[in-house]
Amino acid sequence: MKNIAIKYGLVGSVVMMLGVMLPFWIYGEDMELGAGEVYGYASMILSLTAIYFGIKQYKTELEGVLSFKQAFIFGTFVNFIAALAFGIFSYVLYAWLMPDFLQTYLDHSIAMVKTNNSLSAEEMEAELAYINNGKDLWLSPAFGGLLMFGTVFPIGLVMTLISSFALKTK
Repeated sequence: MKNIAIKYGLVGSVVMMLGVMLPFWIYGEDMELGAGEVYGYASMILSLTAIYFGIKQYKTELEGVLSFKQAFIFGTFVNFIAALAFGIFSYVLYAWLMPDFLQTYLDHSIAMVKTNNSLSAEEMEAELAYINNGKDLWLSPAFGGLLMFGTVFPIGLVMTLISSFALKTK
C-alpha cells in the first residue's frame, strides 16, 4: 500500500511541478500572471487525478474489494505526499530558482488592487494596507511553500472524496 501511495503521490507532484513551470519555460518574463494562475490551478486538478489512479491500483491489489474508508485513507496519503512534495518544490522555486517571483507577484497583486474600479477608496486603502502589513510574510519562500501545500491539500481532499465514492465496492 505504502509504495503505491508514494508512487502516485510523486507522479502527481511531478505533473503539478511541470504544469506550473511550463508557462515560465514557454513565455518567460512575458507571462501574464493571471493566466499563469489559471494554468497552475488547472495543472493541480489534472495532476491530482493521480489519486484516482492510485486508489484504483490499490483496489486491484485488494482483489477488487475496497471500502470507502480504505479508499479515503489511501487517497489522503497519496494527496499528502503530492502536496508535501509540491510545497517543498515551491520553497526551492521561490528561494533559489526564481527568487524574484514573490516580489513580482506581490507587485502584480498591488497593481490589480489599484486598477480595480469596483473598489471604493476606503476598500482599496484597506486592501493595500492588508497586503503591505503582510509583506514580509508574503515574500517568505517558507510561507510560499506552506501556502502551496495548503492550496493543493484541500483540492486533493475533494479529489479523494470523489475517487473514494467512485471506486468503493462495499
